Amino acid sequence: MPTMVVGSTGGGKSQAANILTTAALSTGLLNLLYADPKGNSSTALASRARLAVIGESNVLKLPWLVTAMLAARGELAAELAADQLFPTNEVPGWMFVHDEYSLIANDALAQRVWTKSVNIIRAYGIWGLALNQSQGQPQWGSDHPRSAWASQVIAFRVNSKSGSDLVPGLMFDPNELPGDEKGRPVPGMAVHAHYDTPTRWDHLPSEANAERMAAQGLPAPPYTTTTAFDTFFNQPDMHEFDEKAIVSILGPSIDGRWQVGGRGATHEFPEDLEELMAPGNKPQPAKLPWGHRPEPARPALTPVQTEVLGIIRNGITATGDIVDAATAAKSSVAEALNVLTRANLIRKLAHGNYQAVSA
Repeated sequence: MPTMVVGSTGGGKSQAANILTTAALSTGLLNLLYADPKGNSSTALASRARLAVIGESNVLKLPWLVTAMLAARGELAAELAADQLFPTNEVPGWMFVHDEYSLIANDALAQRVWTKSVNIIRAYGIWGLALNQSQGQPQWGSDHPRSAWASQVIAFRVNSKSGSDLVPGLMFDPNELPGDEKGRPVPGMAVHAHYDTPTRWDHLPSEANAERMAAQGLPAPPYTTTTAFDTFFNQPDMHEFDEKAIVSILGPSIDGRWQVGGRGATHEFPEDLEELMAPGNKPQPAKLPWGHRPEPARPALTPVQTEVLGIIRNGITATGDIVDAATAAKSSVAEALNVLTRANLIRKLAHGNYQAVSA
């Protein structure tokens, strides 16, 4: 069920998210979508997720992709005549982990789409997990998205008085969880909704923490975050409906995954997505069908544009190398790249690289 994990820095919410994600993906029935608007919350998750969207500006565009994915899952459920999709080997599900939700909570599109989505994703075989600094309403944009995520709550110590702004089922105020002599949270102490007794979570240390433990003469932990992820992440092959939905927005995968933003990024949201995201617009399947991207009108290519397209199709993809290989001036090559991108003949990847997308 949709789950919110809240707590102040150092309380343990990221540790809990790592443990929950490791356990979920160990089943071999779920792929991971990881959203991180902060940009540096978990590079380990970002580099392993089937689909990772990193950075605030990118995560603000994620609702469009989520809409396409849910449309695909809805059509799949209709085709199977299933009221609910349970993750199986034939039809794997997803885990959606949304880190630092407060950074996008007050965006109107994000509020609308995520609130609606969280209320239906369980029926589509998707587990939503959102992390935030507080369970207070302002950190979720409004009471509606907060309530949507709060089907299950894991609350670590909260330093502010927002701990008194309780969510349904949370009977023990996280302000009352133990702290040390300096007022810092005792790591791992949390209270779960519908239980009024604090619970201590296991510690899944980073490699650096494990080294510090060894230096202090402490026993080596059975797993670190890295070794646990390497051992237990078991993401299955996606169902073709899921793949078509993602490809409709981001294009073909690279090495079986998509990463928008962050270190090691492989994809970008298309530029024309900005036009569809104008104020007041809503993601509509009719405007953004999940199965394919509408083909723009193909312009008659100039000699320079034809040359640049041929260079990219021959495997020269970096901007500087394309400029060096072309006979035209740098400004003309740059203009050709923009025209070819808008015409959906090439796709701009991260770090100034391009990919031919149409023969």
